[in-house]
Amino acid sequence: MTSAPLSLMPSISVLGFFTSSQFATAPLQRERVFGMEQSIMFASPESTNERMQAILDNCPIGLVILTSAGTVTMINDAAARILRIGENIAGRAAVTMPGSIDLLLDAYVRAYPIILAGETFEDEILIRRLDGSEFWCRLSIRLVSGLNGSGETLWVIDDVSETHSSKEKLLASEERYRGMVESQSEFVIRLDLGGHFLFANEAFTRALRLEPEEILCTVWQSYVHADDRTATGAALATAGRSPAYRATIENRMTFPDGDRWVAWEGGGINNADGKVVEIQAVGRDINEQKLSEERVRYLAYHDALTGLPNQSLVEDRARMAMAFADRANSKCALLFLDLDHFKIINDSIGNQVADHLLKRVGERLEQSVRDTDTVGRHSGDEFLILLADIHSSEAAGGVADKIIHALADPFDVNGHIVSTSASIGIALYPEDGSDFETLRRRSDSAMYEAKEMGRNAYCLFDPGMLADVDEQLRLRHDLRLGLERSEFVLHYQPQVDLTHGKTIGMEALIRWNHPGLGMIPPGRFIPIAEKSGLIVPMGDWVIREACGQIAAWQRDGLPKMVVAVNLSALQFQRGNIEETVTRALADAGVDPAWLELELTESILIKDAESVLTTLKRLKSLGLSLSIDDFGTGYSSLAYLKRFKVDKLKIDQSFVRDLMVDDDDASIVRTIIQMAGNLDLKTIAEGVEDKHTLHHLKTMNCDEVQGYYFARPMPADEAATFADSYYWDHAAERDAGRHGQAECLEQICNA
Repeated sequence: MTSAPLSLMPSISVLGFFTSSQFATAPLQRERVFGMEQSIMFASPESTNERMQAILDNCPIGLVILTSAGTVTMINDAAARILRIGENIAGRAAVTMPGSIDLLLDAYVRAYPIILAGETFEDEILIRRLDGSEFWCRLSIRLVSGLNGSGETLWVIDDVSETHSSKEKLLASEERYRGMVESQSEFVIRLDLGGHFLFANEAFTRALRLEPEEILCTVWQSYVHADDRTATGAALATAGRSPAYRATIENRMTFPDGDRWVAWEGGGINNADGKVVEIQAVGRDINEQKLSEERVRYLAYHDALTGLPNQSLVEDRARMAMAFADRANSKCALLFLDLDHFKIINDSIGNQVADHLLKRVGERLEQSVRDTDTVGRHSGDEFLILLADIHSSEAAGGVADKIIHALADPFDVNGHIVSTSASIGIALYPEDGSDFETLRRRSDSAMYEAKEMGRNAYCLFDPGMLADVDEQLRLRHDLRLGLERSEFVLHYQPQVDLTHGKTIGMEALIRWNHPGLGMIPPGRFIPIAEKSGLIVPMGDWVIREACGQIAAWQRDGLPKMVVAVNLSALQFQRGNIEETVTRALADAGVDPAWLELELTESILIKDAESVLTTLKRLKSLGLSLSIDDFGTGYSSLAYLKRFKVDKLKIDQSFVRDLMVDDDDASIVRTIIQMAGNLDLKTIAEGVEDKHTLHHLKTMNCDEVQGYYFARPMPADEAATFADSYYWDHAAERDAGRHGQAECLEQICNA
């Protein structure tokens, strides 16, 4: 487009223009454009006409000059191209320019007071061209003087749409970034090199219960846990002086609702020169993770139920105690404690209450020792107590005695009054072992010795106990072989009816005829069989053998007698007792009425519903049920009614001291009276003298057994006893002499 004739234009210097980008970015050069006007304004048109024409036509920046009346006196090619004006509008009103005339007029109104003051007005506005398209225009307006001295305005127009679009994108990107940061559940912070907050996202300010502007007045370290400030301060300092430094740290932050662990990842933000000017970090709340890790570490060395140290931690402290003993020329002791009859307690009151009892026991144990000692839980109802820096076995025994007395007081556990006691074994370092495992084994052996002594006692390890341990291991091996080689036999102890003086039954008692050790009593091998599980096949054999013996006696014409067989709790838990009994009776061809099953109270209490179902089916066969050792466990009238038992067997521990212990006499009398009221029979075991026999008769006990009549004997001797006893009685009765029943009466009355 041809510029307006120079005679119509003021003489303005445009020599300072270089490129539109230069104009846009160099304010000093814009000043040169406006400032050089004076050098041309007073020159003659003839001398500048040709030169000005060339300058205007080649200037890449749009130039428009308007008169004070709004007439276009000049518009160069660049302006026409930017505005997309296809015709020469010089000498025409400005309203013929782009469609957004209102915006231009608005710009002029805002520019007027500025240009009157001799300043340049600058702005960016969105212009709509005549063809409908839009562009962002950077507009500069300045008052200039023409040849005639009239006031005119120079409008410099530059298309900055591309730059403006980049800014918009940048602003949009920054807005998206801010929105993303603010919506993060993680913490995002920016700090200056002194640790002052430059920015913190909403997640972090909300956790601190601060407004965004409030945190800008604070320092990051002020929210760091006091114990972690040294480490975090060092990381902050390193990030400030190391452009490439990126750190991951975990520390506790102090929030209004308490301390929480946070994992931070971040580093420095560098300027164009590569110098760190800020520090940015992202934090993630890892408090739950940390608590879980701490819990795992805790459980690795502590018992989950009681919170006491476990064996691993006790062993670790034992090593330290032994090392100290070596340096101080002293000793340490390991106590192995096992609660007495805990299985019966557990079966009686249930696992949940029993667990609370174990916690309470642990508390009393800790109260019984020094702070320098360690109480730990070994397993189940077993505890370990490590006594550090002691000087004698008497000192260890004194602590054990203190523990026994501490446990003597009953426990109130969730409304249940529970009494318990403990058996304690003691092994000393260095006399009894040079390492923890040896001390543990030997204190365990001593604990079993304390149980053999009657429980509720402590025992110091003695080298002679090693032989007992070796014997138990050997017996466990031989037990299995003994079952395979049929080394076991049954002995029978008579049971006598106190009313008629007749033998009315036999109790089958197992004996082990060991090929090398001879006849072994049950007290030596039954506990081993219980622990090893061999009691199940052994018990099945007893049932089969007893049923076979009943059949044999009946074939031989002996008086029919009930044979009582003891059952183990493991036979109910692991075996198939119903099938075993049914098959044994069928194979022997014996009427079930002549078989009696003796049950322990623990069998009835544990898994009561399952046991009840099994016992009902067994009872339906026609056999009888009795409760063995009644009164020693947690006797309950409820299960006497539910399980439909026929007889209560009074434990010999009450019978033995009946004549000298009023409490025992009261217990026996109560059991007999209670059984009578429930229409149950009673049998007293352990009768060893005529005075006890007389007393039981006056109490109305139904049956007795014990050494006073006969010791357990082989089957053939038991047959002879029963046969002679019955026939002698009948013969003496027929002959008019005193029969056995009368003799028994005389003994009772003596």
